[in-house]
Amino acid sequence: MTAQSGDSGLQAGLFEAAEAASALDMLLSDAALGIARRFRPDAAALRFAIGLARKPETLAGRVGSLAAELGNVAAGRSAIAPDRRDRRFADPAWTGNPVLARTVQAYLAVAETVENLHADAELDWRDAERMRFVLSNLIDAAAPSNNPLISPAGWKAVIDSGGLSMLRGLRALVSDLSAPPRVPAMVRPDAYEVGKDLAATPGAVLARSEVCELIQYEPVTPEVYRFPLLIVPPMINKFYITDLAPGRSMIEYLVSQGHQVFAIGPPTWR
Repeated sequence: MTAQSGDSGLQAGLFEAAEAASALDMLLSDAALGIARRFRPDAAALRFAIGLARKPETLAGRVGSLAAELGNVAAGRSAIAPDRRDRRFADPAWTGNPVLARTVQAYLAVAETVENLHADAELDWRDAERMRFVLSNLIDAAAPSNNPLISPAGWKAVIDSGGLSMLRGLRALVSDLSAPPRVPAMVRPDAYEVGKDLAATPGAVLARSEVCELIQYEPVTPEVYRFPLLIVPPMINKFYITDLAPGRSMIEYLVSQGHQVFAIGPPTWR
């Protein structure tokens, strides 16, 4: 390999590293400052609006196409249909009920238009990723399946439970919004028990400081490899992400293969 080709390869590698570092910088900043921050209008949103304003004909064409498609939806002539793999609209009522079917078609038409406008703005990588995050989350949140007033699954649950499902949902919503981060919880706080449902691989803390703890997992094989394996978790995750339920634990598997496994955990872990 010549010196020139070597320099080109080095420059390419540095460029890729810089791209990766930019993504990591954005991820860690968001983790530190809070996810809600990304939904507030900022310079990326302004550049997105400017990018569309510079293409009035394209913008008008997108809006006109959307209006025409919504007219077809209202008239029952639209051919838009949800993907068969889209579990949000798996219930037959979404396609069998004329009102719900038109609601889904209108939603999909708007979502496609928003995605096309995102591409039309021709933003740089960072702005494009920020706006993609915001727009995709807003689109997902606006899905008809998230609307309890028209969701077939929601109404079936209300009927089957005699209204108790609605009361439980309202109680859970109030509970979730009463404490930070004030968003709907994915699972109950007591849904998992450490040592049983997760972080179940036997081990012990070898050293503890104000910064971290060093955990060693018990070997289960007669012999182990000479060189140990140290797991350093990402700053946005806990160490036990690698030690989930038995049968789905990477640490459990590594120990069973004869590895000496160590992991770094937070100092408050008990």
